Amino acid sequence: MNTTTTTKIPSFSSTSTSSSVDSYKVRMEDLKERKENVGTLRAGFDFVIIFSTIFCYRSISGLLEE
Repeated sequence: MNTTTTTKIPSFSSTSTSSSVDSYKVRMEDLKERKENVGTLRAGFDFVIIFSTIFCYRSISGLLEE
């Protein structure tokens, strides 16, 4: 039992350091994906604003023509 626990401890420490590096890489990828998602959300929001302004302008111009 003692030999298995002593062999597991260094392997666990090595995996913990590699997992911390992997988690850092995953965090950076998540940040990149979040930035891309924010960019798409902004593009969609801008599209909604432009569409609503065009729609309001058409409705106002239609009311003025009548």
